[in-house]
Amino acid sequence: MHQRQISSIIDLGGDRILTSSADMKIAVWDSNSLELLSQMEAHAAKVMCAERLPSSNVFYTCAWDCTIKEWNAQTLELIKEIKGACLVIH
Repeated sequence: MHQRQISSIIDLGGDRILTSSADMKIAVWDSNSLELLSQMEAHAAKVMCAERLPSSNVFYTCAWDCTIKEWNAQTLELIKEIKGACLVIH
């Protein structure tokens, strides 16, 4: 269960959905029963969004810790991390 507001929800396929949250975590749920299947801390700050490319086995998260992360949609293993992905607008 998330402890803060949910920032996004995506379809992982195979009756699974993923949520990202301001609690720095991502969670995977059964899309039929809405049972929590797994949850993990994904970033060191609020996760702003998660997105999966169509017909892809990866998804991406970005957070206030200035990172973008690429994940395996089946195993939830981290594939790649891009640091310093912050843009300051004045």
